[in-house]
Amino acid sequence: MPVEPQVFDLLVYMIENRDRVVTKDDLIQSIWKGRIVSESAVATRINAVRKAVGDSGDGQRLIRTLPRKGFRFVGEVTCQPSTSTAAAAPALMLPDKPSIAVLSFTNMTGDADSDYFGDGIAEDVITSLSRNPFLFVIARNSSFTYKGRAIAVKQIGRELGVGYVLEGSVRRSGSRVRITAQLIDATAGGHVWAERYDRELTDIFAVQDEITETVAIAIAPAIAHLERHQALRKAPENLSAWEAYQRGRWHIGRMTVADFEQAKTFFQRAIALDPALAPAHAGLANAILTEVVLFQTRSVAEALAEALPVIHAAIAADPKHAGGHINNGIALIMQGQCELAVAEARHALSIDPNHAGAYFMLGNALCFSGRPREALEAIGSGMRHDPYAPQGYFPRSQVVMAYYFLREYENAVEAARAALRSYPGHPWVNIWLAAALGQLDRLDEAREALKNAMALKTFDQSARRRPPYTRPEDHEHKLEGLRKAGWEG
Repeated sequence: MPVEPQVFDLLVYMIENRDRVVTKDDLIQSIWKGRIVSESAVATRINAVRKAVGDSGDGQRLIRTLPRKGFRFVGEVTCQPSTSTAAAAPALMLPDKPSIAVLSFTNMTGDADSDYFGDGIAEDVITSLSRNPFLFVIARNSSFTYKGRAIAVKQIGRELGVGYVLEGSVRRSGSRVRITAQLIDATAGGHVWAERYDRELTDIFAVQDEITETVAIAIAPAIAHLERHQALRKAPENLSAWEAYQRGRWHIGRMTVADFEQAKTFFQRAIALDPALAPAHAGLANAILTEVVLFQTRSVAEALAEALPVIHAAIAADPKHAGGHINNGIALIMQGQCELAVAEARHALSIDPNHAGAYFMLGNALCFSGRPREALEAIGSGMRHDPYAPQGYFPRSQVVMAYYFLREYENAVEAARAALRSYPGHPWVNIWLAAALGQLDRLDEAREALKNAMALKTFDQSARRRPPYTRPEDHEHKLEGLRKAGWEG
């Protein structure tokens, strides 16, 4: 007779453990994988099992309830070998980039008519993640075959050939809904990320859209963070192209001259291993441009001459990868073509609406285009998409600069202090901090910040001459604050 997969799994579990009483906790751990389950949901499934084998709660001929203890299968069971030997499905090889299967979110309400809500969230998350070129995402038809089945995540990973599995649950009570989601490393079995959301169901589709976006935004950074740290544990000569790329990304986040040199080496190795890997080309271009901005290792013209061919290679390798367009926007900003950079940032976001780097570049271009309020909105979106971005020093300095241009000097000082706590060696923030403190007449603090700023190579580029990407009026505004801080230039 037809039964739901979860009911069948419950029956099998009770038969296999018929030599003992199985507790509610045993059932929840084995069938529901430890998720929170109500007493009524367990009772509903037990009754369904009894019905399937011709038993009832009154008769308890096969499944007996022991009050305050649990349940036990007491029917006579005869075991016999299978007449055929079914070979286990071979494990699929993992793709050459992070791969994920999104399972249907389990309906914990007990109302089968509510399944559509969990299915809808999972479907929308699949659609959103599929836009990310860094991820290999299993299609809905394959991942939803596990709906209602108690199967270990490692087995799902082997059968679908994925490194990560996202699973979740939905529970409704009156006008409220609780949604949980957890990302699991299907190879090692550990949790990578987990979150719980409680919402009012005033508009069920609005809630579905909100949760979908929030979950999708959190997944990619969590996977990238784990991938980078896994790459660190391997010897450089054993890295794949993707792992070499991730190793380069890790070095970029350390913000030292030596680390940027290491990053370029790893990006070049990734390109040598896979010339079509667009993220590696984009990473190399980003390292070339960023080290010049941060450390003044050579002239901007020299950096652009080296970076532009790499940017073109990134776009040629994959025009639908946002990274090449983001770095093209950075190059445009460095050449003073900030309005074109705004357009390039918006193009990158049309390709990948969840790319934090595209938001950061957009914020930078808007700020230098005289639109600091819009810049703060763009940077805020980027930080929401990737709060632990490996190059977090850039957006934090942009926030300080935007507040300064808005003449919100107290906010600029607060943002600068926060940036320096995270990145004490930041080469730009002290300049804006000194200028903001000067505008506030906090002269002792301003002089200390100015002293720190003038010790950096970037001070000459930023103060003694106007960078091509800074508007004349914005540059004069900055110099005004620095002079009030005590600078005699």
